[in-house]
Amino acid sequence: MKAKSIAICAVMSALWIALNVSVAPLIFSLTNMPFACDFIHAIMVFTTSYASMEFGIATLSAIIVLIVTLFHRGFASGIYFLGFVIGALLIDVLLSLVLKFRGLSGFKRAFIIIEALSIVFTTVSGFIIGLIMAFLQPALGVRNPLVIQMGGWIFTSYWTGMHCIGGIISGPAVFLVLKAIEKAGARLYAS
Repeated sequence: MKAKSIAICAVMSALWIALNVSVAPLIFSLTNMPFACDFIHAIMVFTTSYASMEFGIATLSAIIVLIVTLFHRGFASGIYFLGFVIGALLIDVLLSLVLKFRGLSGFKRAFIIIEALSIVFTTVSGFIIGLIMAFLQPALGVRNPLVIQMGGWIFTSYWTGMHCIGGIISGPAVFLVLKAIEKAGARLYAS
């Protein structure tokens, strides 16, 4: 790992933690929808991966946020963040492949790729989070009224769909952030 990648990981983890413990719970408590969480997490994962251009930095950042979330919310309530860690690993792999073989050249092509990756990231994360909320958290004593009302698999499907919508909404914002990084010349390494 290069020193610049570690610095990017540290800064992005700190920002991600701040947003995850302040903004995301506030918006979620007002709406009961995961869209703000998806928006925050997608921007953090893609920005970390794209700015560092080093495989595993976004995943490492997500693991750091998971550890802080577990300490902040407790194991039973914070374990849901494992879904975003798995999503970050997936984005590390997929974005690395895209940047290695074809890059993000061309406005239309780049937008389609980022939108697709955003949807994949939030949908996979949402599915894992749905499984955790429906099956693991009740075993740990966390009771979610929606899980009780819908049942485990129906809730997991619903939660996956909600996160998929979050990915559709987040994609354009992620695209704009990555293009801003590129235009500012802030990327550390060429693709």
